[in-house]
Amino acid sequence: AARGPGGGEALNGKRAGEHFGPKDPFELDVTDLVKREGSNEILIGMRDSTLAAFSNGKPIATGSRSCGYLSDVELFAQPAVAITDVFVKPSFRNKSLTVVCATSPAAAGLRLQQAVFFGGVKVLTLPETMIAENGTATTTAPWATPILWDVAKPNLLRLDTRLVDAKGATVDLCQTRFGFREIWPEGHSLYLNGRVVKLRAYAMDSGWSTLQKSRADLRRRAREAMAFGGQAKMHGSNWHGMMDVADEEGLLLAQNIAGPSGPTQQIIDSDEFWRNMELFATRCIAQFKNHPCIVEWKLSNEFSEHSDLVEKATQRLQALGAAVKRLDETRISEFSCDLDIRGWANNISTHYPVDL
Repeated sequence: AARGPGGGEALNGKRAGEHFGPKDPFELDVTDLVKREGSNEILIGMRDSTLAAFSNGKPIATGSRSCGYLSDVELFAQPAVAITDVFVKPSFRNKSLTVVCATSPAAAGLRLQQAVFFGGVKVLTLPETMIAENGTATTTAPWATPILWDVAKPNLLRLDTRLVDAKGATVDLCQTRFGFREIWPEGHSLYLNGRVVKLRAYAMDSGWSTLQKSRADLRRRAREAMAFGGQAKMHGSNWHGMMDVADEEGLLLAQNIAGPSGPTQQIIDSDEFWRNMELFATRCIAQFKNHPCIVEWKLSNEFSEHSDLVEKATQRLQALGAAVKRLDETRISEFSCDLDIRGWANNISTHYPVDL
């Protein structure tokens, strides 16, 4: 993940591509550039945020205080016919597990075999399904007594998704770590796996703090958060390490993925700015959607209710929220200190929660 609005990458002296976005992760296809033998050299360039955040004098992306990389750069290989995406959707209320998969186009007509494992033991087998012409497949299986991921017991499961040909040979295998949990608002309460939870906000690793922390430090901070409120949620920016630790410690996370902080007329009027906000949210959801710790996508900060153009600002946030809901209907969308954006959202955010 890059920190800063933009940058370019070169591999072995040849341009591999570029990325635009404040903090969202990205991938580049370097099949034709990588050396199969010997060493490879990667060159990374960053643009200054004060230069990249404006186009023709108008803001087009949320600014950043610094530029840099938040995590390691990884080089990985995948077969020509491959599983390209897996989204695991557990439902406590329906007692079911739904998995949405995408594959490369050449996989149409092949079959998916899927099973869930806990501690190396198979605990659920999903129905076999065929890849559609558009390269997607959706499978649902009932699970009457699922192994739950919860604050007290963060049980982590593994989904094996296997792509097989007509002879039953494995073409590709994708393993996805996830937790079976569901959170939802009902009345004046928030429910996690069927029980009311009381939350206190804890800024474990907010954007104004140091970005890079060791895994041990993140784990210590997570346990402090748990002790602080029993069940806590955190707003943070050290995404990769933080999410893994939160998954393993059972810490609930409200993750900021897009949206503005501080209204101006330029931001409210800029269609390009809001297209970019939706783009950033799309990328982040694609990367992080299987982390059970994430129970909320945070989409604004003191924006519409702090604007002189409150009606148009609210409409902008509603459109962003609708785009996020189309991508992920399993989580809550929070608009911090923008309440329920005039009745649109299913929760009221006062920024720092007081849950009575």
